[in-house]
Amino acid sequence: MPNFVKSTVSLTVGTDAYTDNDVVGGLLIFSLAGYPHQDIFLNRVLLVDNDNEKAALLLHLYGALPTTIADDAAYTRSDADALKWQGSVDLSTYVSVSTTNATALVTDINDMYHTETGSLYGYLICVSSTPTYTAVTDLTLTLFLSEQR
Repeated sequence: MPNFVKSTVSLTVGTDAYTDNDVVGGLLIFSLAGYPHQDIFLNRVLLVDNDNEKAALLLHLYGALPTTIADDAAYTRSDADALKWQGSVDLSTYVSVSTTNATALVTDINDMYHTETGSLYGYLICVSSTPTYTAVTDLTLTLFLSEQR
């Protein structure tokens, strides 16, 4: 039976308008506490948008700590960080759950990620969208992971 891990980050987002290529929420740290292995499969990603912005976003994931980029700053990746990058997930298709919130769910990813620190790191980036969130707690991002047996 596979060992499953769920890691959730509640982002602290700005309430001013983001622009294309802006980092949303700064550096994200997904703890894999209690997971004994360095290699893990990313199965799916869930983004909950409590402001119903439905902004086209891209999640870049790293297996080691990348250079820190502040919230609402332009995303740039150094040569050193390119070696830490392990993949990206497109979060641009949403389902409105109500008039006040929406969710983006990407399933069947099943890509292997490697971590030496017991965490995965990420940046959520605006892609041709300019969301303006109402509250700093409007976004929650969850990774669903498992080991391969």
